[in-house]
Amino acid sequence: MYPVLFNIGSFPVSSFGLLLALGIFFGGFTIWRIGRGYEFNAEKLLDLIFLTAGFGLITSRLVFVLLNLPIFDSIQKILFLNRYPGLSFWGGLYGGILALYWLCKRNKLNFYQIGDFAIVGFFLTAFFAEIGCLLGGCSIGIPGDFLGIEQAGAIGKRFPIQIAEALIFLFFFLKFWKSVLRFHVEGSLLAKGLMVLGFVKLFTEFFKTPQPTKVFNFEINLNYIFPVVAILIGLKLYYKVSKKTFRDDLAGFFRFFISSKAQGQLLVNIRKGCYNHWVNLRISLNRGKKRLFKLLNIRPNPENF
Repeated sequence: MYPVLFNIGSFPVSSFGLLLALGIFFGGFTIWRIGRGYEFNAEKLLDLIFLTAGFGLITSRLVFVLLNLPIFDSIQKILFLNRYPGLSFWGGLYGGILALYWLCKRNKLNFYQIGDFAIVGFFLTAFFAEIGCLLGGCSIGIPGDFLGIEQAGAIGKRFPIQIAEALIFLFFFLKFWKSVLRFHVEGSLLAKGLMVLGFVKLFTEFFKTPQPTKVFNFEINLNYIFPVVAILIGLKLYYKVSKKTFRDDLAGFFRFFISSKAQGQLLVNIRKGCYNHWVNLRISLNRGKKRLFKLLNIRPNPENF
C-alpha cells in the first residue's frame, strides 16, 4: 500500500519503521506510567525500557537475517535497515525478555513484576507494528477477494490479516492495562500474555502467505514453532507463579462435565458477569452523556417541580 511515506533528502521513511517507532514510544510510555504508579524509580525504569527495547531490536534483526541468509549476502544489507528492511517478531520478543531478565537480575529487581508491566506495553507496540505491516507489506495475508486489498509486494488482493491482529492486540492491551493496575499474582500477566501472543500468532498464521525456512534440506515454517514455544513458556511460568499444578486443573476440567453443581455455578457466574458488564456499560454511557452535555454547555430541564 504505502511502504514509503516520504523522503528526507535521500533517506526514505518507511511506514513500518515510523509506526514501529511510535509503537515503541507509546509502549515504553505505558510501561513508565504503570511503573510510576507502583512508585518505581523513574530513572531506573527508563534505563530498563531503552536497553530492553534496544536489545530486542538487535535480536529481532539478527533472527530475521539468520532466517533469510541467501538475501543478506553483504554486511551493508545487514546494517542498512532502511534500504533492506526486515525484523523478526519472535526475535524481538524473546530477545527483549532475555534482556529484561538479565537487567532485573543485575539490578536486583523483581523480574515478574516488571515483566507484567512490559507485556502490557508490548501489546500496544504490537498494535502499531501490525498497522505498519499492513502499509509496508509484511506478514502478507492469503489471496482472496473477501475483504481483500492490494498490498505492497504481493500480486492480487490479499486478506488484511494484519488488521485483525492489530485489533486483537489492542483489545488485550486494554484488558491487561486494567488488570495490571489491580491486585494480581506477580508474573501471571506475563505468563498469560505469552500464551495469548502464542495462540493469536498460531491462529493467524493460517491466514498468511507461508514463509518456509530451509533447515537441513527441509522446509519448515518456523512461524508455527515460535508461537508454540511462547505458549509452553507461558504455561510453565503461569504454574510456577500461581502455585497451581496442571494435574489439578485437568482434574477440575473433567470434574465439570460430571458435576451438576459445578455446571450450575458456572451459569451463575456467567449471569453475574453479564449483569455486571451491563451495569458498567450503562454507567459509562451515562457519564459520557453528562460529559458531552457539559462540553456542549447543555443543561437538562427539570421535569418535576
